[in-house]
Amino acid sequence: DVSFCGRLVLNKQLPTLIEAVADMPEVRLLVIGEGPERKRCGELAKKLGMQERITFLGWLSSAEAVIGAMETARIFVMNSSSEGGPRTALEAMGCGMPVIVTSVGIMPHVIQDGVNGLFTDGSKGDLRRKIMRLLEDEALRNRLGQEARKVLDRFDRVTLIKQYADFLKSLARPA
Repeated sequence: DVSFCGRLVLNKQLPTLIEAVADMPEVRLLVIGEGPERKRCGELAKKLGMQERITFLGWLSSAEAVIGAMETARIFVMNSSSEGGPRTALEAMGCGMPVIVTSVGIMPHVIQDGVNGLFTDGSKGDLRRKIMRLLEDEALRNRLGQEARKVLDRFDRVTLIKQYADFLKSLARPA
């Protein structure tokens, strides 16, 4: 039902997403990616009794495989505490998936909350509320997904790369 894609590192906040989904027995979580937090996340899922509802796919061999796996879910979640892009959220949007994201990286320039995606503060409670809202409201899910797909019209690859470069440059400037 919910997909996550990214390097399994602290700033991606995967444990918080696992905890949010653990409280929803009807929801499954698909995790695409690998990294130093993989073992800890697997142990957390086991401790919370949700090892049957979480699938760790690791890294996939191609962009097509990643997108195909992401699309097996109904919702894409990116609840990072910090990001540059994030590319995976944009790819999910380009596929017409409804997304729940934190307001990091270029997301504030891409997402209109409630129009083409939903913002989350990244907390377990807020993630749970937003996930349940989308799972329970098919019309909203479909509308957000249709609007999300329009990201391809607004942000071609060159524009995205330039915005990402500008964002990185802004981090290097003294305050």
